[in-house]
Amino acid sequence: YRVAYLVREYQVPPWQIVAVTFTNKAAREMKERLHRLLGEQSRRLTIGTFHAICARILRREAEAAGISPRFIIYDSGDQLSVARQAIRDLDLDDKLYRPQAMLNRISQAKNELLSPADVPALTYRDEVGRRVYERYQALLAQNSALDFDDLLMRAVMLFRENPEVRTAYQRRYPFVLVD
Repeated sequence: YRVAYLVREYQVPPWQIVAVTFTNKAAREMKERLHRLLGEQSRRLTIGTFHAICARILRREAEAAGISPRFIIYDSGDQLSVARQAIRDLDLDDKLYRPQAMLNRISQAKNELLSPADVPALTYRDEVGRRVYERYQALLAQNSALDFDDLLMRAVMLFRENPEVRTAYQRRYPFVLVD
């Protein structure tokens, strides 16, 4: 209703609004409701999940982000396979360094916006985790792939490191609504 209010009452152009939510289901529901409220104007809104909108931005700004615009997105199964490969490549015992546990560490680091080099290594296990993360990222890069955490992290880094890109999106979307 807030989006419809902005468009109807304040004549905000729909293309200046981005509405984000957490799940695909919620994004679909939001699109359907806004279509009922705004009709064809709703097609000019940018609506989606955080991951989908970040993926769209990264494809559009791939060069500035230092990635291929044709990147693929690895799902949880793909991520687990890459983690297993990284552990094998480092000649580590996957019983001692479980792929899912390593993925959890990598995800936590990415959510804190830490690259492999930025991960503190206070213990040997931390150092191994850092090496697995580094190898994991190298394998993703070899395949022109990003995981779900990369979509968010890379978008944040893109905006932090590229003031021109950040400013362009701030101008494009002066209205950001989070469900």
